[in-house]
Amino acid sequence: AMVGIGDPPQPFLVVRLHRSEEYWSSNAAGLLDMCLAQLHSPSSDRPPIDRKEMNRTDAWKKDGCPCMMVLDELNLWPSEYISARGEVTDDTGECYVAYGCASNLRQRSRAMWLSVAISLLMSPKMAMSKEKFFGRFPGLEEVVRQVQQQKKVFFLNQQTVQDEEIYTFLRQLSSWPSGDPRAWIAPGEGPCEV
Repeated sequence: AMVGIGDPPQPFLVVRLHRSEEYWSSNAAGLLDMCLAQLHSPSSDRPPIDRKEMNRTDAWKKDGCPCMMVLDELNLWPSEYISARGEVTDDTGECYVAYGCASNLRQRSRAMWLSVAISLLMSPKMAMSKEKFFGRFPGLEEVVRQVQQQKKVFFLNQQTVQDEEIYTFLRQLSSWPSGDPRAWIAPGEGPCEV
């Protein structure tokens, strides 16, 4: 799911893995490791990013986790009560954040790894190497395509809301006069005589 978190809302990917999704569950770590290796610049002074050392924050619904609160508002996955926030910063300082949900620590980790990997694959820096990933992980291309569509819809929805707000504001400024037409006042004039 692509959810908006913050003010103004920014899109973040949230992944939830079911127990029956063995393929993605067992391949999430390998996919993220490949993405992190690809993201690392050979000319960088920093060592490659390791999935075990990336920033991770687990947050509970009862503690006001923003991700879980948005999922509640959207009525998505009401049985989930904890999320893992994964954050990776590349060599240029660009930050990638994504979430994984599951009550089980192992599944939550895998969901977060998959979520971060997909977020990395959607970045322009990975555009040239996507085919390598798509060939190695069957079904990944479709998943990335769906997430990109969700992100486009997210931005379209945000734009629509902003346009509606602007339209409402302009309508209030230029609203039609109401009441007795004899009391209407034209700009620069006094009350109209009928």
